[in-house]
Amino acid sequence: MPTLNIGILAHVDAGKTSLTERLLFDHGAIDRLGSVDAGDTRTDDGDIERRRGITIRSAVAAFTAGDTRINLIDTPGHSDFIAEVERALEVLDGAVLLLSAVEGVQAQTRVLMRTLRRLRLPTVVFVNKIDRAGARSADLLVDVRRRLTPCVAPLTDVRGIGTAQARVTSRPPGDPQLAEALAEVDPAVLAAVVDGPEPTPDELRKALAARTADGSFHPVLFGSALGGQGVAELVEAVTWLIPPAPAAADGQPRGTVFAVRPSAGGERIAYLRLYEGEVTLRQRLTLLRREADGRTCEVTGRVTGLDVIGGSGLSLTAGNIAALTGLSGVRVGDRLGPLAERAPQFAPPTLETLVRARRPGQAAALRTALLTLADQDPLIHARPAADGATALLLYGEVQMEVLAATLAQDFGIEADFEPGRVRFLERPRGVGEAVEEMPWHLGTRYWATIGLRVEPGPLGSGASPRSCCAPHWSAPGPGCTSRTTPSRRRSRWTHWPRWRPISPRSARSSRGRRAGRRPG
Repeated sequence: MPTLNIGILAHVDAGKTSLTERLLFDHGAIDRLGSVDAGDTRTDDGDIERRRGITIRSAVAAFTAGDTRINLIDTPGHSDFIAEVERALEVLDGAVLLLSAVEGVQAQTRVLMRTLRRLRLPTVVFVNKIDRAGARSADLLVDVRRRLTPCVAPLTDVRGIGTAQARVTSRPPGDPQLAEALAEVDPAVLAAVVDGPEPTPDELRKALAARTADGSFHPVLFGSALGGQGVAELVEAVTWLIPPAPAAADGQPRGTVFAVRPSAGGERIAYLRLYEGEVTLRQRLTLLRREADGRTCEVTGRVTGLDVIGGSGLSLTAGNIAALTGLSGVRVGDRLGPLAERAPQFAPPTLETLVRARRPGQAAALRTALLTLADQDPLIHARPAADGATALLLYGEVQMEVLAATLAQDFGIEADFEPGRVRFLERPRGVGEAVEEMPWHLGTRYWATIGLRVEPGPLGSGASPRSCCAPHWSAPGPGCTSRTTPSRRRSRWTHWPRWRPISPRSARSSRGRRAGRRPG
């Protein structure tokens, strides 16, 4: 049975977990439809997730559609947990990008779409919440083309949008709007549209599948995760348009650990996506890891537990995901097989904080707990700091609050976090400067000049802004043509003008032409 590993991605509160729950329920994987508000969904199974009503860690669940097994990776939508999305992207065959029909394109939606297009990952766009008041369809498509990508076309229409009676209908196979949109990315369709004859429905289907598979085109479908409208059409589109990754059953096993979770007994559970070969119970595995200093380390262990997501048996085959136990030193990002360099898809954490145990006797336990959490999320970079504190790198305040709650709940440690400070990760390579001259400032007889100079400072000095303002000075009177040479203390980079007779009115007109806007 072919397997698809599909990620559900969206801005926070767009309905990812609700869609995952609906897909599992409609295909018989669960017997009751859970609710985010009630805190009883299949994938948000952590106490902190259920209390807050947000996804904090990626979770995997599976269902079968026809003859295809689909592994769903439900990812966090909050930007503080973008590292979870980063790790999930590496193991996906395709993605479903959710938008709310009410809120439309949001900040995280744009970040995700840019990344998906850069990776050329096959992506289907699903517009959720069509049954909510204020939902849009035509206007939202305009926003998608303007703010995300012009390479989209709807495969479904909505009747009664914004009401509880909203219903989804499929567009005709030979939809001319689809042909026009595909003509932007498919030369064969373009030739048929321009020169004729018009592309047939079968030709459009083949072109749509090919262009979706190579990540250059994104079909759009409408629906409601809570009401179930349009979900069947979404599943049909995913199984038809997103091809499974090629899987080689022979050869040495090759895979990636994209998540590590603690079990009830404290043992680590590693989620491994296998690309090639086979992994069996009791097999001895050697994982490779690239340390921060460039060294390659090995982690060896024997598989004592193997649970194939959505499957059964005692072996993990290529293309599938399994939860493994027995690998005591495993960490997120460890590789089975040769190491492959992969550039980060999102910016690293930019906040730094110091953590201290509220009770001095728990300082060592806090350090151990943070190192354990760093194995689950290496980007926090837990490291010793002065006065027994531990320094962490974070994406935001919500992540800090979740870490504090996790330490208290899972480790019994009350910890104090200092306010996050922005960590400067970049230094200028050289000197950059710019000057703007405003002749006859505000209609006066004074020549105003403003400049900005950026230059690298000593390592560890941080940002050191300083003013280099020159004192006010008067321009020569009308009729003068002298050149004024300023002293060094006035400015290092200002090019002083040659004065000549000019009226304030003509100066204002000249300034408006140069700046491209009205003077003043």
